[in-house]
Amino acid sequence: MQLSRRAAFHAALLCASTTSVPPLFAADYIAPDTPAPIAADAPIDTGEDVVRDLANYLPADEKERLIRILRKGEQQTGVRLRVLSRSRASPEWAFEPREVRSRLGIDAPSRPDSLLLIADRGLEGALEAGSAFLSFEVGDNLGAALPPVFFGRLRQEYGRQKFISARGEAASIVTACELILSCLRSEDGFCTSVPPPCLSKACVV
Repeated sequence: MQLSRRAAFHAALLCASTTSVPPLFAADYIAPDTPAPIAADAPIDTGEDVVRDLANYLPADEKERLIRILRKGEQQTGVRLRVLSRSRASPEWAFEPREVRSRLGIDAPSRPDSLLLIADRGLEGALEAGSAFLSFEVGDNLGAALPPVFFGRLRQEYGRQKFISARGEAASIVTACELILSCLRSEDGFCTSVPPPCLSKACVV
């Protein structure tokens, strides 16, 4: 004899009440596969272990985008690319290299597969006089994939006054990081040149 839907439903409730499983619809019941709620005081990923923008060259949205780019790039390449900006207009411009590298998780010599990009306009007028906005501290294991000529061309195209005036400091930093990671992902395994920038407003680098 078949049970009616109502009888079957009540039979299920009776069965549940005789087991260790909490009653159906109980207010305090949480299914075993339900993710635990996120605590209100859970730490927020500020990205300070990846990007330390002491000079405030990066708007908030660009900084968030750069952090995502660097984290994804590290997962794909195994290289810890980190960014530090500094300005002599700020009392925080000076830094002790070992301390900064430690905060960014690339303290040499334990991280030979790391690369630190430093963005700095230098003394007043230095950029206009021909100094580069970008400099790099390259881990020992990266010399074959990213030789000095690559960084020289990267500085020349994206770290000089012409590009900074047209596109700004943020574009210089983000573009350089993207090109470095693009090279590391390439099938060739090394890079000696970089694509020239497009300085027109209609062009996105």
